[in-house]
Amino acid sequence: MAINIAAVAEKAGVAASTVSLVLRNRPRVSPETRATVLAVVKELGYQKRRPGRPRRRPGDPVSAKRTNRFALLVPDMTPATLYAPIYADVLRGVETAIHEARKTMVLRHVESGRALDGSFLFTRLDGVLLFSKTHDPELIRQLKDLPVVQLMHAVQPNEIWDRVTYNNAKIGSMVAQYAQAREHRYAAFVGHVCGRDDVFMQQRGLDFKDVMSAEGGRVHVLVRDLLHITEGLHTVHREVMDAIAKDLLALTPRPTLVFTEADMIAQALYPALQAQGLQPGRDIE
Repeated sequence: MAINIAAVAEKAGVAASTVSLVLRNRPRVSPETRATVLAVVKELGYQKRRPGRPRRRPGDPVSAKRTNRFALLVPDMTPATLYAPIYADVLRGVETAIHEARKTMVLRHVESGRALDGSFLFTRLDGVLLFSKTHDPELIRQLKDLPVVQLMHAVQPNEIWDRVTYNNAKIGSMVAQYAQAREHRYAAFVGHVCGRDDVFMQQRGLDFKDVMSAEGGRVHVLVRDLLHITEGLHTVHREVMDAIAKDLLALTPRPTLVFTEADMIAQALYPALQAQGLQPGRDIE
């Protein structure tokens, strides 16, 4: 445990203010008292506060070790992802919240397989916000002694940190309420099969179906292997989306609204529907 001025004062038998005067080399201290205090300082190994470390204010409930600095790390994220509007909004929201709390944020992009330099991580931080996810063992090792909260992305098995991410159940419920307000009774959900993230992302469609069904509606769930991932980029299989558009047309009764798992799927569904003679926004919502 770090030795503070109070510990030095108690050992030396003087007031903490006297220890402060000695450490600041003020003249209002007798030579004998000064010698006693300096001897205790040496004995206990007391070290003065490092420059830049915030002082504790009277009545401040936060530990004196606080720095008011937080790191926002963005590991191994492709430019295509960073340019998406939703991620820009999240970054701006984090920055605004930290500013309103009168804290300081340091933003750093982290390339896969490259360790963070010690001067960045260990100049003292109150915590780390990890934007996206990482499986990099070196980065995980470096962060093991710091409070870390992950932002966004699907919940992963055996997670080691807390997470703030989107509420898929709420999303599904909101879409169902929208559909009901627009008097849609027959709908479909189009999603992607992607291994361990299945239930997390598909929860949107499952809750959408439950809420719609509870009000007498009907939802067809169409889940396929839609995405192709290469070099960090996600693209949609056009031939699979064309098949889904044909499946939608074959349903009886035909859905009047389609809810997709993600915006990139909706983007690919538009031309597939148009190729089948359906105009999104007019023939189907």
